[in-house]
Amino acid sequence: MTSLAMASNNPHPSSTVLSFFDGTDSFIKQIKVPKISNFSFEVDGIPMNAINHNESGVDKLILWATLGYLPFSITSQEKRRALIQILEGSHILPHVKVGVSADMKIVVTGIYEISIPPTPNYIFEPVIQFIQESRPFIRLIAEYL
Repeated sequence: MTSLAMASNNPHPSSTVLSFFDGTDSFIKQIKVPKISNFSFEVDGIPMNAINHNESGVDKLILWATLGYLPFSITSQEKRRALIQILEGSHILPHVKVGVSADMKIVVTGIYEISIPPTPNYIFEPVIQFIQESRPFIRLIAEYL
């Protein structure tokens, strides 16, 4: 079974992503998200996705949201640097990871262990935790998109 790991372990990310990482402190990661989701929902107008996945005998709920393309055309260098600093600052979050996909989209992800068999309310705690942890960064990032 293929792993759905969120951070890329690929030592050779795309050249576009590499050129973006050159101007950072290396806290920004290339993020890979699953291609399909079991369900979707919306928070503050942002479409979010989730999938229940068993990896190495552990059931996990993977949550993610694509915020938009990384803007290379921000009018001022100060704004571009501020956005990069927001992305870099997100590395301190315990469960949520903010990064850039191979196609230069800003992605927010979180992986949470869940109980099996999943009860109808198994999603509420991880979703609330994901939203509470990611919302401040999503709002800051939104100012630059």
